[in-house]
Amino acid sequence: MCAYGYRKALKKRIGIHMERGSLLKPLDELSTAGFHLKVWVTSGMGFFTDAYDLWIISVALIFLTQVFHLSVAEQGMLTSSSLFGAFLGPLLFGRLGDLFGRKYVYGLEMFILAIGAIGSALSPTYYWLLLMRGVMGFGIGGDYPTSATVMAEYSGKRNRGQLTAMVFAMQGFGILTGIAVAFGLLYLSLPADLIWRLMLGIGAVPALSVIYLRRKIPETPRYDLSVGKYQEAASTVEAVTNKELQVGGEETPKLEIKKYMRFYLGFLVGVSVAWFLLDASYYGTGIFLPELSGVLGFTGSLAKIEVSALTFGLAAFPGYWVAVLLMDKEGRKAMQAIGFALMGFLFLTLGFVGRDLSGVAFLFIYSLTFFFSNFGPNTTTFVYPTELFPTEFRSTGHGIAASSGKLGAAISTFIFPVLLAEWGPYNLMLFLASLALLGGVVTVVLLPETKGKSLEESSLENELILLQTSLVSLFDRLLTDIRNGAIVLQKASTGEIDSKQGIDEIRFWEHEGDDAVHQIFVSLNLRNISFMDHMDIAQLTEKLDDVLDAEQGTVYRLMLYEIRPNEVTRQFAKGILELSSLLTAGVEHLKDLVNGNTENLDEIIRRIHEIENEGDDLLRSSLAEVFKSNDAVSIIKYKDLYEHYEEISDRGEDVADVMADLAVKYSKLR
Repeated sequence: MCAYGYRKALKKRIGIHMERGSLLKPLDELSTAGFHLKVWVTSGMGFFTDAYDLWIISVALIFLTQVFHLSVAEQGMLTSSSLFGAFLGPLLFGRLGDLFGRKYVYGLEMFILAIGAIGSALSPTYYWLLLMRGVMGFGIGGDYPTSATVMAEYSGKRNRGQLTAMVFAMQGFGILTGIAVAFGLLYLSLPADLIWRLMLGIGAVPALSVIYLRRKIPETPRYDLSVGKYQEAASTVEAVTNKELQVGGEETPKLEIKKYMRFYLGFLVGVSVAWFLLDASYYGTGIFLPELSGVLGFTGSLAKIEVSALTFGLAAFPGYWVAVLLMDKEGRKAMQAIGFALMGFLFLTLGFVGRDLSGVAFLFIYSLTFFFSNFGPNTTTFVYPTELFPTEFRSTGHGIAASSGKLGAAISTFIFPVLLAEWGPYNLMLFLASLALLGGVVTVVLLPETKGKSLEESSLENELILLQTSLVSLFDRLLTDIRNGAIVLQKASTGEIDSKQGIDEIRFWEHEGDDAVHQIFVSLNLRNISFMDHMDIAQLTEKLDDVLDAEQGTVYRLMLYEIRPNEVTRQFAKGILELSSLLTAGVEHLKDLVNGNTENLDEIIRRIHEIENEGDDLLRSSLAEVFKSNDAVSIIKYKDLYEHYEEISDRGEDVADVMADLAVKYSKLR
């Protein structure tokens, strides 16, 4: 097929793909369905168990202290042991989820959690209990990146925040269940050694109930696409959306994790630091709320549990569900920043005037910190990492962020009782205020808004990233074909090879280029990016293909007109060879746009324009000599040939114009 015919067929194929949309488009446009509710319950049960186990320890401590005669430091170690385990879990499970798939680890973390809960209930000594709580925390931490990623990758873009937040909001039901269990066991008046064992052992029940369900959830289509399993991805999308799809393609190369770090380091720092600051202030105050209530004048075991129940039932629990309702309306950034700011304001109020307040008034304001935490950063820090990292790094990125949060939680729960004893509750409130306000600053400075966008859009998994990741080898191939075409043209233009050999060689490279263009569009159409992003990369691809077509057309005319190489053809060929190198360098320097750097690209574009101007000058001067001849046939031949030489530089300038447009569009991407 000739170049024009191939391009026409290719554009027709592109039109069909654009009309049908990407494979993920039906999933992105899907409203909340029964499948989503199934994933919500299956995923959310991990957070139900998480909240139950991490809250119930605050009540169990009352009885554990009696049984094991625990010091303040030992209490801190016991409450933080599960959180130190939760610090390690997300790192391992997050990475495994990206390397082997979400389904590979989905359910395993619940099994580990259940083993830890059962082992805790059967602990014969304090140190065995410490170990088992760490094992349980390891399973809890491992559930964070897995469940968040699974829910986010199955959700539609208009309700993804709500559905992912609903998974996290299951913590509220876990806390309420813990409250009910605590009151129920106290009502039975059982021995203290039996009460704490039952409290901790019950935590294994919800975890065990969903292991089978988790193993039955299919791999997410996005992960399948990332490893080239297009048919499996299509089958899953069809099953979830009830829409018939047709898909085909080849596995595209993946970017190494160390290269992702370069692109997404700012986002990773933002979500990790924000989560660390949130959990540092949230977990310590929550777990030791019964102890704090004693400082405020509430006495007796039952009174401490009642205070904790009131705080979580009337403030923390509603906060989760207000976040669910507003997540996709107000946006993640606004809710997180406002939540941090109001937490900081309330902590400041308690720090400065708390000693003048009654115990009830202090507790009321203190409870509001839980409401605004759950309304804002406690929920949004869980949602954000699923939306800011590309598929190949999503679970790992979420795992690093969650691990940072659990580190903050572990540190705060370990030192909270010591700080409470050393500083008193009011100075401690001022310290918590500083953490919350700093979290608000981090949110405003480092994190973007992601509501209403597909995961590919919110994570910047767009054409600029595609140029450097899954499409990089295909563009390298096309640029190599252009370079080889320029070499063939130079050899034919200097007489190093005859025109017939030049035709054979240029035809080969042009065919290779057409195949590379086809593969670029196949790969591009399987990625879920916006229409404008699609057109940007499509335009760059077509303009590069035009350069190769122009090279082929020029070699053809050398043979057709039987023109012997001369100084003009040599000069044209020299400029075209340099042009091919500049095009390769220009596409390579597009990656600099991620960091807002256009200096190298600007210099390349400037030189391409110079070559085009030099080609214009050479064309004018050579045609002036040609027109001195009285041979009309010779004039027609040389004019057509020289104009085709110059057309190559024109097509190269077209590529430079596209790169310049991308520079304007993406130089301030961050």
